[in-house]
Amino acid sequence: MKTTLSSFLVAVLMVFGCAVNAQNGDQFISEKAMNAEVEAHLNLSFKMVQSSFDKAYVQNPAIPRGILEAISFCNTRFTHRSFTKTTDDAGVGMPRTYGIMGLTLDGQNYFRDNLKKVSMLSNISIDRIITNPDDNVMAYAIAFTKIAQQKMISAKSIDKYIPVLVDLCELPLENDIQNDYAMNTFLYGVFDFLNNPQNASKYNFPIYNLNLANVFGDNYPVLSSSFVKIENDGVKTKDNFQFKPTTISKPANSKNIESADYGPAIWNAAASCNYSVGRNTSISAVAVHYTAGSYAGCISWFKNCDAASSAHYCLRSSDGQITQMVLEANKAWHVRNENPYAIGLEHEAIEPVQNYFTVAMYQSSAALIRDICASGYGISPLRMFYRDTLDDGTALDYGIHSLGAEGSCTRIKGHQHFPGNDHTDPGPHWNWDYYFKQVNNTTPTTTYNTPTGVFTDDGGTTANYTVDNRKLYLIEVPDASQITLSFSQFALETNYDFMYIYNGNSV
Repeated sequence: MKTTLSSFLVAVLMVFGCAVNAQNGDQFISEKAMNAEVEAHLNLSFKMVQSSFDKAYVQNPAIPRGILEAISFCNTRFTHRSFTKTTDDAGVGMPRTYGIMGLTLDGQNYFRDNLKKVSMLSNISIDRIITNPDDNVMAYAIAFTKIAQQKMISAKSIDKYIPVLVDLCELPLENDIQNDYAMNTFLYGVFDFLNNPQNASKYNFPIYNLNLANVFGDNYPVLSSSFVKIENDGVKTKDNFQFKPTTISKPANSKNIESADYGPAIWNAAASCNYSVGRNTSISAVAVHYTAGSYAGCISWFKNCDAASSAHYCLRSSDGQITQMVLEANKAWHVRNENPYAIGLEHEAIEPVQNYFTVAMYQSSAALIRDICASGYGISPLRMFYRDTLDDGTALDYGIHSLGAEGSCTRIKGHQHFPGNDHTDPGPHWNWDYYFKQVNNTTPTTTYNTPTGVFTDDGGTTANYTVDNRKLYLIEVPDASQITLSFSQFALETNYDFMYIYNGNSV
């Protein structure tokens, strides 16, 4: 490949590897734009249901403004979920939740059936709560008001309503540290939402200025941290703050917490009935999923033997916090017959998933993938699903497309890309281009500053390029205004290898 150089800033990226890669015109998007897209979807979802919240506050004026929106944000991202068609094609079999408030009808003898409780307290039928958005929010608001009255809570300080939130939550009240942690995670999400001044302005509630450190005490650093250090004696932050049992879910004394595979993750073991101890096959792949439920709910669900499913890691949408639930050496149950060789990552998201795929979660997940690839399993970070459309127009991020089983070229891929599965996650809204670049973010750059020059692939002037490599060239010529690239020889393998040219000094 020969080029004449006369430009100010041009980045040329070439990736050669054994993976299915393709082109999509709208995949190149900045982090700011990605978060803006999530925010735009949230705004649209909220506008569709805003009147339901307004009506509920008018008839239940004692409820602190904003708390209904906070619960809905944590549970459904302002989406009315009625399940007129099956939506359990991308998850871990968690019980369905209904309406804007995300209420559980059948907790499968594990989660509490809070929809039935709300129906009883509000005298609004289950059918109306499921099908009508106004009734869904109104029923919850009436139940909230009645429970607050029963508990004689009418304080201006919004954290005083924790007993009401716990009473109306679907999470189980079991005597163990794991469900205690899950409940605290839910409460932290509610109050973190209410403590955000931008949310206060956008959703029209007062600025509460909660001191979350006082609300959650010694557990605040753990609940708010994306990265937590795991040691044999417990869950700690880098500053040695440790998660302690609380009285919220009446937990027993804290159990000894094993050391996990990934230092920044919180260790919270899945029930032993939901995974297999050990493996009879070497680890060679990573499966990317989304939960079809909340982060706290997914953690709690994997504690339930009726789930008959698990994943190695769960990730929180808001800040990328990671909880490990199955050791990598053990076989989690997440991709059917492909479980023996795969590590599973569950990312918090519920339809519409566009409201959940944040930059923070992508970056946290990518750091975890890099750690897995560096753990001696022989998984190259370059061997991951990258783009969504093949050269012949086949879209691989819609529906189910097997990219091979054990030993296949594409090692890091979506649930939808494993053979023998009927799940379609993470689907077309997962930004594989950005994810790939975050995982493979250590590529060195070769810089050219001269007006003319020659660059080649790693095969030199006579040989073909090798597999599993990624090259980045930066052409940066002072005072130049344009560039001419003249290729004396150029050939890439269809669907597998590609070259990008960027107008700028980075990808």
